[in-house]
Amino acid sequence: MKKISLLLMLLLTISSCNAQTNTDKNKGNNEAVKPKTNIVVHKEYDENGNLIRVDSSYTYVYSTLKNDSLLQKKLFDNLKLDLNNNSQNIDSILFNNFFNDDLFKMNDFYTDHFFNDNFKLQEKQLKQYLKRLDSIKNQFYKNSFK
Repeated sequence: MKKISLLLMLLLTISSCNAQTNTDKNKGNNEAVKPKTNIVVHKEYDENGNLIRVDSSYTYVYSTLKNDSLLQKKLFDNLKLDLNNNSQNIDSILFNNFFNDDLFKMNDFYTDHFFNDNFKLQEKQLKQYLKRLDSIKNQFYKNSFK
């Protein structure tokens, strides 16, 4: 009977040691969630050296958790590739009709508002282009997180 109780105590002691080492592993994961704190204090003094004003700012920045930065890079690279495949170059929108061969043959070239009027036209096309880019981005993220 004494041997069994001694063996049981020894078994409980060994199992409690394993439980303590597991909590250390969990402690390491919790440290990654803590924010990086930055405190900046600005002090203003008068001509006599007396403190007249104190201003401080606090910033807390959470870094990414393990392996998240790889996922973000992969998603961003895929989005960049998707945007390049599904959209035209922004230069072609802005300068396609603006500086062409027929520039001096156009009737409105000799008016006072030639550049202003052409940029208004380009602004409409640019807004449509940006809307199309936003829709491509939104569709990409919907498909990525299904």
